[in-house]
Amino acid sequence: MNFLKDISLQEGDYIVCVTKSWSKYTYGKKYKVNSYKIRSSIIVDVLDDDGYRSLPCYYGVDDNYFITLTEWREMQIGHVIKF
Repeated sequence: MNFLKDISLQEGDYIVCVTKSWSKYTYGKKYKVNSYKIRSSIIVDVLDDDGYRSLPCYYGVDDNYFITLTEWREMQIGHVIKF
């Protein structure tokens, strides 16, 4: 799995939430990237499930909150093949 900092994301791309620990984001749901910035940390701006910008979604090297849509699809295929 790649870190989002290693991927060229652009406004309009889609990423998938891969954590169950956020109440405003749903595991397995895809979210449209509104903006993406690399500074001292990675900031991915996506609207939450209610359609609001509750806060920017910070993506750190130790925290895998989102993956790309392609990685999500590959992960799901891997689960199907296992069974």
